[in-house]
Amino acid sequence: MLNTFELIPQLAASGKNAILAVPQGPKNSPDSFGGKLEKPLAFAAFMDDVQRVVAKHPGVAEAPLRHIILSGHSGGYEVMSLFSCRAG
Repeated sequence: MLNTFELIPQLAASGKNAILAVPQGPKNSPDSFGGKLEKPLAFAAFMDDVQRVVAKHPGVAEAPLRHIILSGHSGGYEVMSLFSCRAG
């Protein structure tokens, strides 16, 4: 996904101060089911993972997360809908 849609170069070209975090959904799934990402606390767990990784990078770790933008491709709408409903 990252290479196919050139997500990293697109983000870099935007000039925005942003972090790209791409969760791995089910691979080769015959439907749009999001697997473990559809569990009730999946969004919170994902964001905890993101913050844990970000905390390892000096300068970035001190900046608070302020705006979260969800984007998806194809069947990703289902998981994003659940994320937005459960995120609070």
